[in-house]
Amino acid sequence: MKSMKNLINQMSSLPFFEKVDYIKNIKLFKEKLPKTIKKHIVHIYQKKEILFIVVTHPAITMELNNKKNDLMFILNLFQTHKKILTDIKDIKIFHTNKTQTKLQSINNEKNIDKVKKTFTEQSNATFINNLDDITLYNKLEAIRNMISSKLR
Repeated sequence: MKSMKNLINQMSSLPFFEKVDYIKNIKLFKEKLPKTIKKHIVHIYQKKEILFIVVTHPAITMELNNKKNDLMFILNLFQTHKKILTDIKDIKIFHTNKTQTKLQSINNEKNIDKVKKTFTEQSNATFINNLDDITLYNKLEAIRNMISSKLR
């Protein structure tokens, strides 16, 4: 009987799991990049022998093009030591406005969560307070008073 490790290794070698392995390798490459570079990357993908890196802003594109030798060095380390991403010969960096607007909408949604939300109270302040601790009992009564004052 095979162990779970053997089964997983055997399944991961199947052709339709190549995409999962590819995604795992790209994520590993992105994790090993410096933090200053990593925080501006939207996504990374490979087409033929070129690794495309999509960033959030045109200034980041220029900065990464200046640091292309560093990126190629990290990629060569992956190719020699880890034996992954071996078919990549070049790196292209570009920005896109579409993903930038999506990122802005996500940031706006996060900011909306920070804003205090108001809602109408649905409770009518009729509940039993069976707490033995006097501080908790008083806090619950204060909550009851707040709810009943909002109902009026």
